Amino acid sequence: MKNYNNYILEKLRDGTEQISDDKATKLIEGLKEFNWNDNNISRDLNYSHKNVVFPDILIIDPKQHNRKSANTKNYYTLIMDNHENWKNHPNRSNSLICTYNKVLKDERPLEDNFRIIPFDGSNWGYTYKADLWDCFYPGANVTCDALYDLGNYFKIPIRDDNYEEFVEDVNKLDDKLSKKNYKKFEKKMVYGSPVRQNAWEIWEDWCIDHSELSLIDYLTEAKFSPFSAQPPVEPTTYPKIIDRGDTGIECWTDSTCLLIRYKSSFYSKLDEKLSK
Repeated sequence: MKNYNNYILEKLRDGTEQISDDKATKLIEGLKEFNWNDNNISRDLNYSHKNVVFPDILIIDPKQHNRKSANTKNYYTLIMDNHENWKNHPNRSNSLICTYNKVLKDERPLEDNFRIIPFDGSNWGYTYKADLWDCFYPGANVTCDALYDLGNYFKIPIRDDNYEEFVEDVNKLDDKLSKKNYKKFEKKMVYGSPVRQNAWEIWEDWCIDHSELSLIDYLTEAKFSPFSAQPPVEPTTYPKIIDRGDTGIECWTDSTCLLIRYKSSFYSKLDEKLSK
């Protein structure tokens, strides 16, 4: 699966377009909702490829690209894309993941940080923390690791490419993670076991305190659950996102956006013209 860095380099024809200064200027001038001084939404396009030179101005249509969760298994992206409680949010798998800041222009030293210019009426999901992971307890990545470990331990690998397959595998694991089996394996709940400690803790919480629920319901429905599909905040359309008073929160959009490199001469000219 290609990330956005490779996507921009190799797949400019598929949902990504390098455009001229003049075209970008006309696009910005035609926006009714955008105010240069009201927000900064950004994206570091060189997150994992440090020696790549990107075009200074891009248009991206995230819906043309399919992404998977970064740095962990894809389980929570599958849930957010498919669960009823997330139906009004942009699909994570077809979104550009960004950071929203109130203060930004003079605090962007990285070469490949880009300012995101949202188009009027674009769709956004956003969190109340710097990383979506931290909006879930004990953390989306922690639960992904726990499911992965438990699946491997019981020889039921939890697939992460397809939601139906994911649910099927979790239901198989449900049969193994019974109170009886939990007591049987309780002795192994120590650090250094083949399963990371958080996996045992999640198993214990479900089996001991919430055994009336199926495992998939425990993971997605209950407010106390580690993958709770209760969205941390409601989705919005641009420019309502600027009403949040936070700095450095994660947000994402499946809508077409204009991207401009902060350290480009074009950005400097726009900043001089529009920062009034």
